[in-house]
Amino acid sequence: MCDFDILNEEEKIAQHTKLLEYTQSFDGVNPFLQFLEDIRMAKPSPLISKECLFITETATIKWNKSIYKENLNLLIKARAKEREQDNIIPEENKKNHKKILNMLKTLKPIVFHVIPNDSTKKRFFFQPFDKIDDKKSKISMPFDMLFFCSIDAVKKALSYKKQA
Repeated sequence: MCDFDILNEEEKIAQHTKLLEYTQSFDGVNPFLQFLEDIRMAKPSPLISKECLFITETATIKWNKSIYKENLNLLIKARAKEREQDNIIPEENKKNHKKILNMLKTLKPIVFHVIPNDSTKKRFFFQPFDKIDDKKSKISMPFDMLFFCSIDAVKKALSYKKQA
């Protein structure tokens, strides 16, 4: 997800469009990017908040289930391998297959709600994974962009212009 250049044209347009939609909830690109910066600067990761809540000057993120540090660390390791195999779930004969599968099943029901501080703006929500079964799963674009991708990767997707 974060390597925008490897996406095909259709995926680039979809990612660009979705991110632009999110920026409308923040009165534009700069407040949205500031929101992402606030997430990146938070230590420890907002994802392991016991309150399932992260508040910034521009918005609040709420979710419905605690994420434990062990699961977050495993997710980060699995995410690093996702690009190589186009799947976050390793092959069955690989070392962490069962651990990663259990972590995905644990995190699958989580729904993140992004609530802009301006009550007139549209809220949005997303889940951490696009699809999950015993064979294939991918991190969802909003989850990846909001919590893991570099700000430069997000900027690249936001400024994308369709190729003629």
